[in-house]
Amino acid sequence: MKVKVAAIQMSADIGGREANVERAERLLIQAARQGADLCVLPELALDEFFPLYKDTRYFAYAEELDGPTVRRFRSLAGELGIYLALPLFEKNLIGTYYNSLVLLTPEGTIGAVYRKVHVPCTRSYERYYFTPGPEFVVADTRYGKVGLAICYDRRYPETCRELMKKGARLILISISSSIMPGGFSELPVFETELKTRAFENQLFLAACNRSGQEGEYTFFGHSMLLGPDGSVLAQADEAENVVVLAEMELEDADRARINGPLLRDRRPELYTC
Repeated sequence: MKVKVAAIQMSADIGGREANVERAERLLIQAARQGADLCVLPELALDEFFPLYKDTRYFAYAEELDGPTVRRFRSLAGELGIYLALPLFEKNLIGTYYNSLVLLTPEGTIGAVYRKVHVPCTRSYERYYFTPGPEFVVADTRYGKVGLAICYDRRYPETCRELMKKGARLILISISSSIMPGGFSELPVFETELKTRAFENQLFLAACNRSGQEGEYTFFGHSMLLGPDGSVLAQADEAENVVVLAEMELEDADRARINGPLLRDRRPELYTC
């Protein structure tokens, strides 16, 4: 079955939750009008990327799964008839905080919740805000099994491999990668590692990055939709607030694994990590 997948590459206003929410809504409506069936937003897209700073006031951004933001986007997903991977600074009833990705369904329900497993302790204060998640998550959709991942997770080959082993034909990766003060940029390796993850696991991949300027940090966009051979199906540049859309036949992942049996020829009994 064919599915149109959209990466919603967007910028965020500092301290502007409502403006950011409205921007996301406009772009999602645009994507749906272009035929999108499944959309993914950047990491923590509804706020500035606050983990760059250590400040207790940012804990006020967190919401529970039944909070107003999730309810609002559940309603929108239902109205548009789309799956939506919605980023959330999640807090639970016992005061644990997560960097989460909530998969909303075309029926306006919560289909799955993924909590970022790999939480970095350098170049940001993510460990100050977020508890590492307990497991990798693959969701059943009408188009097939879809894996969820967040930003730094992509750096670990085990992430996409575990999602593939759980049956994922498509992985959605919600990202906030930037050019840092002083000029260090993740962009040179960004495309290479994403293409490699798609190719080595022979699956589709939708990587959605933040864009725009936030203080001294430039989020470089370049969101990508990739095929199971690592080919680029669609890609943005650094532009703010764009929809990156491509049609995918998820069964092509199965065909790729038959025609180029990388996974069949693995020797896991010899691997120690």
